[in-house]
Amino acid sequence: MLDEYRQWELPADPAEGKKGSALRNALILLPLVILWLIFSCGSACSSILAFLPINTPPVEVPKKGLQLVGLSKWSTVGTTNCRQAIIDSACKSFEFSYCPFFNVVNPFGNADILNSIPISITETVFLGWRNESVMSGDWGATLAVLSNRAAQVNVHVNEIRGRVAKIVLVPVLEDYWSDTQWMQAVQVIASQLDSGTKIFFRRSHMLNTSIPPESIVTTLKNGTTCAFTNTALEAHKIDFGGSAQVISNDGGFVFQSAPLFGMYEDASSLSGISGGYATTGNWFDAAKVSSKTAMLWRPAYNLWSHTITYRYISYKIPSVTLDQRFDNEADPFFNMFEAEIVKQFLNPATH
Repeated sequence: MLDEYRQWELPADPAEGKKGSALRNALILLPLVILWLIFSCGSACSSILAFLPINTPPVEVPKKGLQLVGLSKWSTVGTTNCRQAIIDSACKSFEFSYCPFFNVVNPFGNADILNSIPISITETVFLGWRNESVMSGDWGATLAVLSNRAAQVNVHVNEIRGRVAKIVLVPVLEDYWSDTQWMQAVQVIASQLDSGTKIFFRRSHMLNTSIPPESIVTTLKNGTTCAFTNTALEAHKIDFGGSAQVISNDGGFVFQSAPLFGMYEDASSLSGISGGYATTGNWFDAAKVSSKTAMLWRPAYNLWSHTITYRYISYKIPSVTLDQRFDNEADPFFNMFEAEIVKQFLNPATH
C-alpha cells in the first residue's frame, strides 16, 4: 500500500515537478469542464441520452454455472445441498438456469433458495422446453402459453431484481423455431414485463447455429420501448468450439472418473445419449481457458434415476417427463457426490 502512495510523491527534479503540477491542475479542472459541457449543451444532451439503452448497464458475466433444468422439482434438502456446495466453492459469481414450469404449484420456490446466496448471481429462466407439445404445435397456442408464463415470470422478477446481478430469459430450452418465430416469442414475453432493468434475452437453439441479434428493441407491458442488449446464443455440446457465447454439456455426459466417497462412474454409466462424453477434469479445464460461459449439466439435475452397484454409479432416463418426476427429501438426487463435483467446478482456485 505504501508503494502505491509513493507514486503520488513530488519528484525531486524541478522540471519534473512542473510537469506534475500541470497534470494535477488539469485533473482539478477536468470535472469543472465536464459540468460546463453538461449545462451548455442543454436539450442537445437530452437528445443524445434518449438513444442510450434503457434496460441495464453492462454486468460482469459469470464464467461458470449449473444447468439445473429440473430444479423446480427438486426436494428442499437437495436444493439446500446445492446451495451449500456453491457457498463452499468460494466462487464470487455464479449462474444457474432452470425450467420453473415443470412445477406448476411452486415454480420459483427452489430458485429463491439459490438466489439468496450473497454473491453475484445470474438467474436464467427457460419459459418452455422443446418436448412440450405446446411448444411445437399450433403457433398461436404456443405464444399464448408463453404470454401466460411471462406474466408469472414478471412477478418473480420484480421480487428478486434487487438481489441478483442479472436475469436471463430464454423463450424455450432447445428450440427448433425459425428466427422470425423466436423474435415473436421474445416480443410476447417482453410485453408482460413491467421493466427491462437487469433483464437479458438468450436463445437456446437445437442446431446451435442461429445467432440472435445483439440488441432487441421491443415494447414492455406499460407500452414503453425498451432495448434489450447483450443477447446471447447457448449451444448444447461437449466441446467449446463455435460462435455461441454460452456452452452447456446438456445432452452430453461429464463424468467423475476419480472415486469420490468410494463411489465412481465412467462413460458407460450413462448410455444412449448423443452429446458425447468427457471427464470432469478435462471439461473443467477446457471451461477454465475458454472465453465462453460454461454451464455444467449432470443427470441428477434432471432427476434421472441412478443405481449404485459395488460402488459403481449408473444412470437411466426415466420413462416419465420431468413434471412427473419426484425427488426424495431423505435421499435427494443432489447428494454429497454431486455437491463435491460442484465444489470442484466452481472453485476458482482449482478450475
